[in-house]
Amino acid sequence: MKTDILSKIRAGDKVIIDGLEGVVVFSSITDTYSDEYPKSIWYGKENEGIMSEQENGALIFHDTEYLHTEYCRIERL
Repeated sequence: MKTDILSKIRAGDKVIIDGLEGVVVFSSITDTYSDEYPKSIWYGKENEGIMSEQENGALIFHDTEYLHTEYCRIERL
């Protein structure tokens, strides 16, 4: 169940979301934030979800609403 996997993803975890692999820099779902992306900066309704950083440094944000849809594919590595 998707809710189960989302409740386990923490900052620092490797994930693949919709085919994009990265390291989670924050997850507002589990309230975990890396030192480089602190909650004090990345708070608020517009930042509810998971942000991951790809190997090339690109940041990818997926909001909570989308993460819960049937269209989102997510895997914790």
